[in-house]
Amino acid sequence: MYKRIRALLEGEGIMVVGTRQQNEKPSFTKRANISNGIKADLLIYIYGNAVGRG
Repeated sequence: MYKRIRALLEGEGIMVVGTRQQNEKPSFTKRANISNGIKADLLIYIYGNAVGRG
């Protein structure tokens, strides 16, 4: 999902900064600190707790 949304946003000229690297799972506080550090206008948090086949 992230890759799709990133491509759409970047296609509109929006800078996207991802906060997750490989299997690292930073806390929401850490993600917010990254966002604040770059003075982001918006923080989007994508969360999924289950994946199913449909």
